[in-house]
Amino acid sequence: DHAFEDDSWNTWSWGKLAHRKGTATADFASIKHKELRTAIKLLVLYARATRKVGAGYSHPIICAAVRIGKILQARSLYTLTNADIQLCEKAIIKEFGASAAYLGELQKIVSFLSNWYEISLIYKRPKTAALRYGIKGSDEGRREKLISDSVLTQILSLRLRDDLNPEDKVFVNALALNTACGYRVSELLTLPSDCLCRDEGALFVRGIEAKGGLAAPRFVPSQLWPVVEQAIRELIEVTEPGREIARNWTNDA
Repeated sequence: DHAFEDDSWNTWSWGKLAHRKGTATADFASIKHKELRTAIKLLVLYARATRKVGAGYSHPIICAAVRIGKILQARSLYTLTNADIQLCEKAIIKEFGASAAYLGELQKIVSFLSNWYEISLIYKRPKTAALRYGIKGSDEGRREKLISDSVLTQILSLRLRDDLNPEDKVFVNALALNTACGYRVSELLTLPSDCLCRDEGALFVRGIEAKGGLAAPRFVPSQLWPVVEQAIRELIEVTEPGREIARNWTNDA
């Protein structure tokens, strides 16, 4: 869909929805520094070739590169120094805050320029910029991010109501199932209807792992068996019309 020399690339075909019509634009033209613009294109293409990155991969990298370009101005890319990178870091923190993901992209760019262009640079995003939740976050940050137990209890209690509309039933039961199993959204959406399985007196939920992980049934604590079994039963019931449409599409194909 584009040539290397083009400054606007349609990267839609890199995504999971490539079979649908759409556009995802990588706007390298916003990087005014020509040498840096070429380097960032190479970085994106290398990532695409080696890690099969998605359609939106280039956007945060371009945003960080734009700020490096503003510091370089008319200077050669090879004159870039660690002091320039520190100025760029300060600019990003001032504009987006110390937790900005763009600091991670800045580190990525510096590593690429150091390895590929042999520019003597080194940068590691400050610890204060680290994510406060998620795999690399702190326990305190994760606690702040989590839904409080009281709120979660109130939401889960809605499962017992008979007047929920189908849409609310899906969300409440999906939350109940996720509370027990800890699935990603894509994993919840692809659960098979026969996902419950028992082995040696234990209950498991099997699904399709995201991000290339190995399929491994999720163990369900015995205290949550009724919750999980009800959630699966009601999800199957409320989604049956949609699955019937999908089956008909398959049969007609």
